[in-house]
Amino acid sequence: MDWYEKWFGQDYLDVYTHRSEKEAEEFINTLEKILSLQPEQKLLDLCCGTGRYSLALAQRGYVVTGLDLSSRLIDFAKKRSKELGVKVDFIVRDMRDIPFSGYFDGILNMFTSFGYFETDSENEKVIMAASNALKKDGWFVLDYLNRENIIQNFQEFDEQKKENVLIQQKRKLNFDTNRIEKVITITRNDSTKEYSESVKMYSHDDLEQMYRINNIRLTHKFGNYDGTPLDNVSPRAILIGRKM
Repeated sequence: MDWYEKWFGQDYLDVYTHRSEKEAEEFINTLEKILSLQPEQKLLDLCCGTGRYSLALAQRGYVVTGLDLSSRLIDFAKKRSKELGVKVDFIVRDMRDIPFSGYFDGILNMFTSFGYFETDSENEKVIMAASNALKKDGWFVLDYLNRENIIQNFQEFDEQKKENVLIQQKRKLNFDTNRIEKVITITRNDSTKEYSESVKMYSHDDLEQMYRINNIRLTHKFGNYDGTPLDNVSPRAILIGRKM
């Protein structure tokens, strides 16, 4: 079983509780300004997790599909959707296998849900699948790690305590494989669990080339959710393009 099949459950949510709904709202505001979005457009939240973006978009009147491999996170998203009284079509699926063709007006892939697979060809299949699922002139957003920023500000170890949960994260930059590798140890009461993450660190140029090969024309590069320009010290690398 690959690391991403084991990791995305309740323990993952304990680690990443800082991903806020306010942040999602801020970035959607940015997208609405630059992309001239219209109500009832069909949008895909690719690797939607607990549905933070899916739900925020649906509340604004878009027709939203949320796709994720983790049935546990999808169950959480469905429960939240019911609580909020908004309709989202949540489906369990691999990100390389989007079951639509020429359907969506826009696709979002948020919070470094890319670079998980061992080979470049498998990772590129995600962008290929997104391109195939888009209408002509539909837009694609990839919210990804900023390789240069990670290298410059690398932190090998950190730990945090949340109530009765101790979370320890040990990181390694593997320049042989060009990946950032992480071991997450979670201690809750007397029980300890260990998980791993391994994400390919693509450069901006690498990603732009994948866009071009898969008929997506790059239109914007941001370094954060407020739309600031991308540079080597930006916390994020957010690339937006249009299906040609």
